[in-house]
Amino acid sequence: MAAENQSRDYLDDSALARLCRQIRAYLATTWFVRTGVALSNGLAAAVDTSALAKGGRAVMGWLRQSFLYRWLTKEPEPDVIVIDLRETYTVGPLIALLDRLVPTVDRMWRGSLAARATSRLQTTPIWAWLSESRTVQLLRAALEPPEPPDSERHD
Repeated sequence: MAAENQSRDYLDDSALARLCRQIRAYLATTWFVRTGVALSNGLAAAVDTSALAKGGRAVMGWLRQSFLYRWLTKEPEPDVIVIDLRETYTVGPLIALLDRLVPTVDRMWRGSLAARATSRLQTTPIWAWLSESRTVQLLRAALEPPEPPDSERHD
């Protein structure tokens, strides 16, 4: 401990340390540094007391207390497993391909003769018969997302 204090005293008394202290003392007295410090302190006080900053802090408080913010930032339930299919080896490439193809196919569909024929078909009685058919009902049931789980079971 005594050797450590001696080396610290030696470093504090070195020529380099004295030069650094002199430069720091000189800079602290210059007009440029004093003006910069005063400006910085003034801006900090203005920001702390401004109505805009107070309003921003109030809005941030409201947002953090909102249901949507709490819902988005809460920890997931331990019995819920979330798998991002875009990161899997089997489905990920298919989803990436669909992401690239869907905008192009959508543009092509909107200008196609098939789109115009389908829109006209939707206004005819055949469309009502077709949409009520057993095949379309089974297809709709197969592609429908499942019902969310009951919240009563988790409570």
